[in-house]
Amino acid sequence: MSETKVRRDRDRDRDRYDIINKLIINSKKSYGPGRPRTLGVLKQYSLSLYAKYLHIYERAYELADREGKSFSEIINLALEEYVDVHYPGNPQTALESFQPDSLKPARLEAKMITRKVESLLDRLENGQGSDSYKNRVRFKILPPLVVKLSRLNLRLRNDEVSDVVNRADAVCFGGDSHV
Repeated sequence: MSETKVRRDRDRDRDRYDIINKLIINSKKSYGPGRPRTLGVLKQYSLSLYAKYLHIYERAYELADREGKSFSEIINLALEEYVDVHYPGNPQTALESFQPDSLKPARLEAKMITRKVESLLDRLENGQGSDSYKNRVRFKILPPLVVKLSRLNLRLRNDEVSDVVNRADAVCFGGDSHV
């Protein structure tokens, strides 16, 4: 191994430890911000903290301390919000499944979009998430999904999909859909 690579690895490790130490030292309590665990730990993971995000970690610790939450709860809430926005990922259909006069790919895509839209609507209706998250869902995330779902439903004529489109239409656009 070259000397520069060893030095670079050593510096990177030192930066990680410096970040962790700053976070621990800057917390007001000796055992870190938050309250005792009440939710129970399902699984523990190691988390890499990068120097370029130090300001975000410091703000997260400050928020956790102010709200009486642990840093783990803040991370879990952020992860939950990320999964709600991005699940189920990239729903690609294999090219072999596209056949003339076949509605199978359209049904599959409609089912996946319907599931995502219902999940987002349930979160909005239950009041989960911050106001900025709710506005982002209502005005940026849901509208393109609703438009795509209503276009798919023009071909499918599925009552369940129509109900979800109408429900989302009322939330996003404040009216009833004409699907």
